[in-house]
Amino acid sequence: MTLPNKITFGRLLLAFIVVALLLLPGFPNQFTWAAIIFVLAASTDFIDGMIARRTKTTSGLGAFMDPLADKFLILLTFVVLATMNLYPLWLFVLMLARDLLNDAYRNYAASQRIIIGANPASKLKTTLQMLSLMSALLVLVFRHEQIQALSTASADLLLQIANILMLAALLVGVVGTAQ
Repeated sequence: MTLPNKITFGRLLLAFIVVALLLLPGFPNQFTWAAIIFVLAASTDFIDGMIARRTKTTSGLGAFMDPLADKFLILLTFVVLATMNLYPLWLFVLMLARDLLNDAYRNYAASQRIIIGANPASKLKTTLQMLSLMSALLVLVFRHEQIQALSTASADLLLQIANILMLAALLVGVVGTAQ
């Protein structure tokens, strides 16, 4: 297995750790650890692709697993944060529906021996989603772990920014898929 594929599988594992930390009550500094691990996992999305291209070790497994690991990291974290009322549930449902329709389209194309690669819009969508989720995780850190670095108003503003970034990601994803 190539190093980029190992990194991708690591991101998949980290996604489950982030979710476990968000859901485990009483774990010391659980939101801080979830945020740190999420940032680490998100950064591997850029690192594995960069290494694969530089070392010319791209693979079919990597092409399959990379977007899957992204979806696990993003959608699992997103749904947990939506159930914690950091995002409206309708936004999660629309994003999930968009991703399912897009994946169905890609699977149909693949069945016709047409490979649809990632486009700049899908990379921008993923980046916006990750930035949004990082912002929402920071809100949890500031609200629940007695870090007084941000006032309540500032934390609320950060949460609004997180929601705007996620809505922008949805719009970019829909427009990018339509092209």
